[in-house]
Amino acid sequence: MSNNVKNIANNSNFVVSNNNHQQNVNYHYQQQQQQQKQFNQQEEQALILFYIYEDFQNFLNLLYQFIIVKEQFKTDPKNILVSICENKLITQMNLSNSIHYDLSKNQKNSDLISFLKKNKNDIKQNIRSVCPTKCDKEIDKYIQYYENFCLSENVQINNMELKPTQLKVNFNEEVLQKIFPQIQAMDNRINQIRQTQNYNIPSYDQIKSKAQQYQQETLSKLKIQSSNKLKR
Repeated sequence: MSNNVKNIANNSNFVVSNNNHQQNVNYHYQQQQQQQKQFNQQEEQALILFYIYEDFQNFLNLLYQFIIVKEQFKTDPKNILVSICENKLITQMNLSNSIHYDLSKNQKNSDLISFLKKNKNDIKQNIRSVCPTKCDKEIDKYIQYYENFCLSENVQINNMELKPTQLKVNFNEEVLQKIFPQIQAMDNRINQIRQTQNYNIPSYDQIKSKAQQYQQETLSKLKIQSSNKLKR
């Protein structure tokens, strides 16, 4: 075999070998891209679940709190504590509205959009089962707000106005010191969800139970406060 023929044969072998190597590289790259895409989607799904279910729990907690405070002061509906609790609930609902608006606008992936709609719809179908069965018009109005401006498919910003109070706005360092650890705890939880790509959806019984517990804690604080006033 001439040197030219040998060179051509060697070059051909090199080209074939190089092509095979490139195909392997491309295959592994595509596999990694697919895995990364799947990894990112699992992470995003877990975060979506976290935001919508934790937000729903926060709303329900404050709804139950407002109900028990209204009940305790039914002979004194203008009591400042009633206004404070109602404003806490309204503030939470405005925050919920913003969260759901951002979730709706930030999803570009069609699979994630469908995932978000599916889980929001599930909450919407079950919201009445975890809310108190006997609600006055005011409470029902707030439930309807959450249904229409948080759980709808096309969320629009619609902030509710706070109730007027005679409270003076004062800087409270103790409150600020409590907020920072809460923010840190929230950041840690989000980071954990990002790492594990997992969020365990609570059952509706668990969600309702937490709200009822929050209500009972509020009632206990009211009783202690009332008892302290009587001792003075």
